[in-house]
Amino acid sequence: MTYVAASGTARIRHATTGAVYEIEADELDFEAIGADERNMGPEVHYQADFEHPELGTLAWGLWEYPIGIENMQETDVGEHELLEDISYGLQHEPVYDEPPEDEQEDLEAMLQRLPQQLSALDAALERLAQLSSMIGHNAPPTEFRLTLTDDDIARLRESIVAVHGELVKPDAITTADAATLTEARDRFSGLGSRLGGFGKWAGVAVGAGILGGLGKEVGEQIWTEMPFLHVLVHSIIQTLSAWIHAIAALL
Repeated sequence: MTYVAASGTARIRHATTGAVYEIEADELDFEAIGADERNMGPEVHYQADFEHPELGTLAWGLWEYPIGIENMQETDVGEHELLEDISYGLQHEPVYDEPPEDEQEDLEAMLQRLPQQLSALDAALERLAQLSSMIGHNAPPTEFRLTLTDDDIARLRESIVAVHGELVKPDAITTADAATLTEARDRFSGLGSRLGGFGKWAGVAVGAGILGGLGKEVGEQIWTEMPFLHVLVHSIIQTLSAWIHAIAALL
Protein backbone atom coordinates (compact mmCIF):
# COMPACT_ATOMS: atom_id res chain seq x y z
CA MET A 1 0.00 0.00 0.00
CA THR A 2 1.11 3.54 -0.72
CA TYR A 3 0.21 6.97 0.58
CA VAL A 4 1.40 10.58 0.25
CA ALA A 5 3.61 11.87 3.07
CA ALA A 6 4.24 15.59 3.50
CA SER A 7 6.44 17.74 5.71
CA GLY A 8 7.71 21.30 5.99
CA THR A 9 6.10 24.66 5.23
CA ALA A 10 4.94 26.26 1.98
CA ARG A 11 5.50 30.04 1.64
CA ILE A 12 3.33 31.85 -0.90
CA ARG A 13 3.39 35.53 -1.90
CA HIS A 14 0.03 37.14 -2.71
CA ALA A 15 -0.10 38.36 -6.30
CA THR A 16 -1.69 41.71 -5.39
CA THR A 17 -0.72 42.65 -1.84
CA GLY A 18 2.71 41.05 -1.76
CA ALA A 19 1.94 39.56 1.64
CA VAL A 20 3.62 36.22 2.32
CA TYR A 21 1.55 33.43 3.85
CA GLU A 22 2.67 30.08 5.24
CA ILE A 23 0.88 26.74 4.90
CA GLU A 24 2.03 23.88 7.14
CA ALA A 25 2.17 20.39 5.66
CA ASP A 26 0.07 18.97 8.50
CA GLU A 27 -2.80 21.22 7.35
CA LEU A 28 -3.05 19.27 4.09
CA ASP A 29 -5.01 16.08 3.57
CA PHE A 30 -4.02 14.06 0.49
CA GLU A 31 -6.70 11.81 -0.97
CA ALA A 32 -6.91 9.61 -4.06
CA ILE A 33 -9.36 11.50 -6.27
CA GLY A 34 -9.18 9.48 -9.48
CA ALA A 35 -7.51 6.72 -11.48
CA ASP A 36 -7.07 6.31 -15.25
CA GLU A 37 -6.19 3.00 -16.88
CA ARG A 38 -2.94 3.06 -18.84
CA ASN A 39 -0.64 0.47 -20.42
CA MET A 40 0.97 -0.59 -17.13
CA GLY A 41 -2.18 -0.42 -15.03
CA PRO A 42 -3.98 2.46 -13.31
CA GLU A 43 -2.51 5.94 -12.85
CA VAL A 44 -3.72 7.15 -9.46
CA HIS A 45 -4.14 10.87 -8.81
CA TYR A 46 -3.74 12.10 -5.23
CA GLN A 47 -4.61 15.67 -4.32
CA ALA A 48 -4.74 17.95 -1.28
CA ASP A 49 -6.96 21.03 -1.65
CA PHE A 50 -6.67 23.93 0.76
CA GLU A 51 -8.95 26.96 1.01
CA HIS A 52 -7.01 29.99 2.24
CA PRO A 53 -8.91 33.12 3.30
CA GLU A 54 -6.58 35.41 1.33
CA LEU A 55 -5.02 33.19 -1.34
CA GLY A 56 -8.12 31.28 -2.34
CA THR A 57 -7.98 27.64 -3.52
CA LEU A 58 -4.56 25.99 -3.42
CA ALA A 59 -3.83 22.44 -4.55
CA TRP A 60 -1.03 19.90 -4.26
CA GLY A 61 -1.20 16.98 -6.69
CA LEU A 62 0.76 13.75 -7.08
CA TRP A 63 0.39 10.95 -9.63
CA GLU A 64 1.32 7.30 -9.00
CA TYR A 65 2.10 5.30 -12.14
CA PRO A 66 2.75 2.45 -12.42
CA ILE A 67 1.44 1.33 -9.04
CA GLY A 68 4.11 1.90 -6.40
CA ILE A 69 6.06 4.45 -8.46
CA GLU A 70 5.76 8.22 -8.10
CA ASN A 71 5.30 9.67 -11.57
CA MET A 72 4.70 13.42 -11.21
CA GLN A 73 3.99 16.25 -8.74
CA GLU A 74 2.25 19.56 -9.30
CA THR A 75 1.61 22.46 -6.90
CA ASP A 76 -1.05 24.96 -8.01
CA VAL A 77 -1.14 28.31 -6.19
CA GLY A 78 -3.05 30.11 -8.93
CA GLU A 79 -1.82 33.61 -9.75
CA HIS A 80 0.29 33.82 -6.62
CA GLU A 81 4.03 33.13 -6.29
CA LEU A 82 5.27 29.95 -4.64
CA LEU A 83 8.40 30.97 -2.73
CA GLU A 84 8.97 27.66 -1.00
CA ASP A 85 7.03 24.42 -1.22
CA ILE A 86 6.38 21.68 1.27
CA SER A 87 8.20 18.40 0.74
CA TYR A 88 5.79 15.67 -0.31
CA GLY A 89 6.07 12.31 -1.98
CA LEU A 90 4.78 8.78 -2.33
CA GLN A 91 5.53 6.46 0.57
CA HIS A 92 5.12 2.71 1.01
CA GLU A 93 3.32 1.55 4.12
CA PRO A 94 5.49 -0.83 6.15
CA VAL A 95 4.56 -4.48 6.03
CA TYR A 96 6.39 -5.40 9.22
CA ASP A 97 3.53 -7.29 10.82
CA GLU A 98 2.09 -8.95 7.76
CA PRO A 99 3.77 -12.35 7.42
CA PRO A 100 2.73 -14.40 4.40
CA GLU A 101 0.23 -17.22 4.66
CA ASP A 102 1.94 -20.56 5.24
CA GLU A 103 4.80 -18.49 6.62
CA GLN A 104 7.42 -21.25 7.04
CA GLU A 105 7.23 -22.52 3.47
CA ASP A 106 6.98 -19.06 1.93
CA LEU A 107 9.82 -17.70 4.06
CA GLU A 108 12.15 -20.49 3.01
CA ALA A 109 11.47 -19.67 -0.64
CA MET A 110 11.92 -15.96 0.01
CA LEU A 111 15.25 -16.56 1.75
CA GLN A 112 16.47 -18.63 -1.18
CA ARG A 113 15.93 -15.63 -3.46
CA LEU A 114 17.35 -13.10 -1.01
CA PRO A 115 21.11 -13.55 -1.74
CA GLN A 116 20.62 -12.79 -5.43
CA GLN A 117 18.36 -9.83 -4.62
CA LEU A 118 20.90 -8.41 -2.20
CA SER A 119 23.68 -8.76 -4.77
CA ALA A 120 21.56 -6.95 -7.37
CA LEU A 121 20.87 -4.14 -4.89
CA ASP A 122 24.56 -3.88 -4.01
CA ALA A 123 25.46 -3.48 -7.70
CA ALA A 124 22.78 -0.79 -8.08
CA LEU A 125 24.11 1.07 -5.05
CA GLU A 126 27.56 1.08 -6.58
CA ARG A 127 26.16 2.68 -9.72
CA LEU A 128 24.21 5.21 -7.64
CA ALA A 129 27.43 6.13 -5.85
CA GLN A 130 29.18 6.73 -9.20
CA LEU A 131 26.31 8.84 -10.48
CA SER A 132 26.06 10.90 -7.29
CA SER A 133 29.77 11.70 -7.30
CA MET A 134 29.91 12.68 -10.98
CA ILE A 135 26.83 14.91 -11.37
CA GLY A 136 28.64 17.88 -9.81
CA HIS A 137 27.05 21.25 -10.53
CA ASN A 138 24.24 19.57 -12.48
CA ALA A 139 22.62 18.35 -9.26
CA PRO A 140 18.83 17.95 -9.49
CA PRO A 141 16.37 20.39 -7.96
CA THR A 142 15.84 19.93 -4.23
CA GLU A 143 12.53 18.11 -4.59
CA PHE A 144 14.14 15.49 -6.86
CA ARG A 145 17.38 15.05 -4.96
CA LEU A 146 18.36 11.52 -4.07
CA THR A 147 19.88 12.77 -0.78
CA LEU A 148 22.06 9.70 -0.48
CA THR A 149 25.48 10.54 0.90
CA ASP A 150 28.54 8.34 0.63
CA ASP A 151 27.94 7.39 4.26
CA ASP A 152 24.32 6.45 3.50
CA ILE A 153 25.41 4.17 0.68
CA ALA A 154 28.17 2.69 2.86
CA ARG A 155 25.64 1.88 5.59
CA LEU A 156 23.26 0.27 3.09
CA ARG A 157 26.05 -1.88 1.68
CA GLU A 158 27.15 -2.70 5.23
CA SER A 159 23.64 -3.99 5.92
CA ILE A 160 23.76 -6.09 2.75
CA VAL A 161 26.93 -7.76 4.02
CA ALA A 162 25.36 -8.20 7.47
CA VAL A 163 22.25 -9.89 6.06
CA HIS A 164 24.40 -12.19 3.93
CA GLY A 165 26.14 -13.14 7.18
CA GLU A 166 22.83 -14.01 8.84
CA LEU A 167 21.76 -16.08 5.83
CA VAL A 168 24.71 -18.47 6.13
CA LYS A 169 24.04 -19.29 9.78
CA PRO A 170 22.86 -22.84 10.51
CA ASP A 171 19.05 -22.87 10.64
CA ALA A 172 19.06 -19.17 9.74
CA ILE A 173 15.28 -18.81 9.97
CA THR A 174 15.42 -19.28 13.74
CA THR A 175 18.99 -18.33 14.67
CA ALA A 176 19.47 -15.03 12.82
CA ASP A 177 19.93 -11.86 14.86
CA ALA A 178 16.65 -9.93 14.77
CA ALA A 179 18.34 -6.60 15.60
CA THR A 180 20.65 -6.91 12.58
CA LEU A 181 17.73 -7.73 10.31
CA THR A 182 15.63 -4.89 11.72
CA GLU A 183 18.38 -2.33 11.18
CA ALA A 184 18.83 -3.52 7.59
CA ARG A 185 15.09 -3.45 6.91
CA ASP A 186 14.80 0.11 8.22
CA ARG A 187 17.73 1.28 6.10
CA PHE A 188 16.26 -0.31 2.97
CA SER A 189 12.88 1.27 3.73
CA GLY A 190 14.55 4.68 3.81
CA LEU A 191 16.18 3.96 0.45
CA GLY A 192 12.85 2.98 -1.10
CA SER A 193 11.26 6.27 -0.11
CA ARG A 194 14.08 8.27 -1.79
CA LEU A 195 14.15 6.64 -5.20
CA GLY A 196 11.02 8.05 -6.82
CA GLY A 197 11.83 11.74 -7.22
CA PHE A 198 15.42 11.10 -8.24
CA GLY A 199 14.28 8.63 -10.88
CA LYS A 200 12.08 11.28 -12.49
CA TRP A 201 14.92 13.79 -12.64
CA ALA A 202 17.41 11.22 -13.94
CA GLY A 203 15.14 10.46 -16.90
CA VAL A 204 14.90 14.13 -17.82
CA ALA A 205 18.63 14.61 -17.28
CA VAL A 206 19.57 11.74 -19.57
CA GLY A 207 17.24 13.03 -22.29
CA ALA A 208 18.64 16.54 -21.99
CA GLY A 209 22.24 15.39 -21.96
CA ILE A 210 22.82 16.83 -18.49
CA LEU A 211 24.71 13.74 -17.42
CA GLY A 212 27.06 14.02 -20.37
CA GLY A 213 29.15 10.92 -20.97
CA LEU A 214 27.55 9.26 -17.98
CA GLY A 215 24.20 9.08 -19.78
CA LYS A 216 24.56 5.72 -21.41
CA GLU A 217 27.08 4.16 -19.02
CA VAL A 218 25.56 4.96 -15.66
CA GLY A 219 22.80 7.56 -15.67
CA GLU A 220 20.66 5.94 -18.34
CA GLN A 221 21.01 2.55 -16.71
CA ILE A 222 19.90 3.89 -13.33
CA TRP A 223 16.92 5.64 -14.92
CA THR A 224 15.70 2.63 -16.88
CA GLU A 225 16.00 0.33 -13.88
CA MET A 226 14.25 2.65 -11.39
CA PRO A 227 10.95 0.68 -11.48
CA PHE A 228 12.95 -2.53 -10.99
CA LEU A 229 14.77 -1.00 -8.01
CA HIS A 230 11.49 -0.05 -6.37
CA VAL A 231 10.19 -3.61 -6.72
CA LEU A 232 13.53 -5.09 -5.65
CA VAL A 233 13.81 -2.99 -2.47
CA HIS A 234 10.16 -3.64 -1.57
CA SER A 235 10.66 -7.40 -2.02
CA ILE A 236 13.75 -7.37 0.22
CA ILE A 237 11.84 -5.43 2.88
CA GLN A 238 8.98 -7.95 2.76
CA THR A 239 11.39 -10.86 3.17
CA LEU A 240 13.20 -9.26 6.10
CA SER A 241 9.86 -8.41 7.76
CA ALA A 242 8.64 -12.00 7.46
CA TRP A 243 11.98 -13.25 8.77
CA ILE A 244 11.87 -10.93 11.79
CA HIS A 245 8.28 -11.97 12.46
CA ALA A 246 9.26 -15.67 12.41
CA ILE A 247 12.05 -15.04 14.93
CA ALA A 248 9.75 -13.02 17.18
CA ALA A 249 7.18 -15.83 17.14
CA LEU A 250 9.75 -18.12 18.80
CA LEU A 251 10.29 -15.82 21.79
